[in-house]
Amino acid sequence: MSDDHFLSSFLESRLPELGLDFETYGPYVMGVVGSDGEDDQEEGSLDDILELLQASSETHSDDEEAWDTLKQEIKVQMKQYTENQQKEEEKARQAQKQQEQALLQKEIELAKEQQQLNEEAESGEQEEMDEAKKALMARFAYDESETYDESGNLTKPKKKDEEEVVNNKEAASKNRMDDAKKERQKHNASKKEAREQTKKAKEEKTRLKEERRKRATKGERKR
Repeated sequence: MSDDHFLSSFLESRLPELGLDFETYGPYVMGVVGSDGEDDQEEGSLDDILELLQASSETHSDDEEAWDTLKQEIKVQMKQYTENQQKEEEKARQAQKQQEQALLQKEIELAKEQQQLNEEAESGEQEEMDEAKKALMARFAYDESETYDESGNLTKPKKKDEEEVVNNKEAASKNRMDDAKKERQKHNASKKEAREQTKKAKEEKTRLKEERRKRATKGERKR
């Protein structure tokens, strides 16, 4: 599992240059430097491991400068990895923000379209009613289209074709609102899946970290 660590490739090429076997000593370093680029243990733990590596080296045990250089190189690797991780996280946040904004804009457009359809339906009904009243007035000199309810208020029943037009517009609007609802549900499901994947990744990272520590401890007992 050491191949999953961000220092794996670096140490695999660097440790042999200092007279050390990567498979044996690489886990020591990766055990104290977490896969998230942070020092997993107390301050100075990296120094302790480097002292152990220096004492075990067959070619550079007396070369203090070589181990100071290795320490600085490891810190550079940690910094670069942390910065890259932060950039990736920021990119993911921006992508999610843009997705949410796009969904919100779509809902706003649907709401405006619904309002426009309602206004057009009301305007069309009024125009048709006015034209029918004018025709009756011109023909009979009075308005036969006017009827009154039990309260004495003026009413006018809808024609069959008017009802069909309104019903069709309402059905189209309802379909668009249903589509927007499905988009929201899909977006929420994606967010839930992303949280579950993040949780699994954290659990896996913890498991790997514990394995490296056990391997490092086991190696020390063997020595």
